[in-house]
Amino acid sequence: MIENGNTDNSSLSSINIIKKENIIITERITEEKNTMGFLKVISEVLTDTCEQARLRKDEKLLLVKNFMTKKRPNISIFEFIKRLYDYSQTSEDIFIIVLIYIERLKTNRKICLNYFNIYKLILAAFVTAIKFNCDDYYSLELYSKLGGVPQKELVSLEYEFYILLDFKLYVEEELFNKYNNYLRNIEQEEDDCDYDSDG
Repeated sequence: MIENGNTDNSSLSSINIIKKENIIITERITEEKNTMGFLKVISEVLTDTCEQARLRKDEKLLLVKNFMTKKRPNISIFEFIKRLYDYSQTSEDIFIIVLIYIERLKTNRKICLNYFNIYKLILAAFVTAIKFNCDDYYSLELYSKLGGVPQKELVSLEYEFYILLDFKLYVEEELFNKYNNYLRNIEQEEDDCDYDSDG
């Protein structure tokens, strides 16, 4: 420490290291919080779509039976997306592409998105987005475990998803940025509402 007017350099060095570690930890917590907020926005968009389908019950829309579950999963869409994110070590960008893929199905294929097919559609979109846009990714065995479906079924879902998209897997930069900005604006609005309510 300080003896006879001299500073213990080793102690100061230790303090600086601790400060730097605390800054890094704080930055990681903030980054993780921002990511969870962003994923929550994406899940809210998908949940709203399912709610609209539940209330509307439009029989003219396709149900994509192979993606249907017998009963509604007891996990929220946000929790499902969060699980995929937590264990796949991928980026937020992949989930923007997932949303774009699913919006394409809803618009181009007139598919009815509901609580009984959205989970397998998210999973298939997620695997497709990773394979098409990432150089490195895990095996289907991991993704099937995360999604709660047998690996063989995931292979079939993935291929059917390609067909539903007409194998149009490329997402233009302009479209990606449009969705990204749209989602970020929603996230910011929700943050502002939270701040106002806390104040």
